[in-house]
Amino acid sequence: MGYFIYKFTPLDMVTALFATAPGGLTDMTIISYDFGAEPSKVALLQMVRLISVIALIPSIIKIIIMEFRKSNRNIRVNLENTQGKKEVEKSSEEKNKSISAILITLIIVVFGGILGKILEVPSGPMTFSMIATAIYNIFSNKAYLPTKLREFIQIIAGILIGVKMNLEDVISLKDIIAPVVIVVIGFCIMNLILGFMVYKITNFNVETSLFATSPGGMTDISIIASELGADTSKVATMQFFRLISVITIYPIVINYIKNYFI
Repeated sequence: MGYFIYKFTPLDMVTALFATAPGGLTDMTIISYDFGAEPSKVALLQMVRLISVIALIPSIIKIIIMEFRKSNRNIRVNLENTQGKKEVEKSSEEKNKSISAILITLIIVVFGGILGKILEVPSGPMTFSMIATAIYNIFSNKAYLPTKLREFIQIIAGILIGVKMNLEDVISLKDIIAPVVIVVIGFCIMNLILGFMVYKITNFNVETSLFATSPGGMTDISIIASELGADTSKVATMQFFRLISVITIYPIVINYIKNYFI
């Protein structure tokens, strides 16, 4: 789909690949900045992708679920979801929200980012800071950032994207409306194909499989999935690994394409 956008629109290859990457809007936009892409267009197209996925895919999945239930083909019943669709109990201990926990988390983030920069891996600072924090939290469950600090980080990311956006970028989108529509349809079809593949080879029920392979935001998809009876813990886990994989692997692939094919 990235190649399709590149072939039939004025966008360059790197911008087109980041614009169609199934990762987070902010993550892909910031990483594309380091690759010399046009981050404003990446952000706009990523926003179109996310809005389209959230608007279309849940409705499509709902129709499929209804058809499966009518034909009694969905025999893999998830007991936790069918018994009144109860919320999954959270067993993890409450995090230590002291200043020391915040400082330790920030130190680990900075250390990981510096290591990624030194190793000169594509999107290394973001990838290594994410991995370092995840490892720390997996073994200690003490990684923590207050909501206000997360909001501040989002503001900084917004500024970084905003300063690269101008009226010309917005006007230029009119030239790629048709390809964007086709790309959105392509994402929906790929979601269905991958979802049914997961359903066939795992013990996931059909709703969990389809939401687990949805290329939308991890939080948004998990919330919507819970409303339609999917196993939210499995959906969130699959979505988390999708996001990590895209952020970690995709920039390396794009860097290879940029160096050897462009």
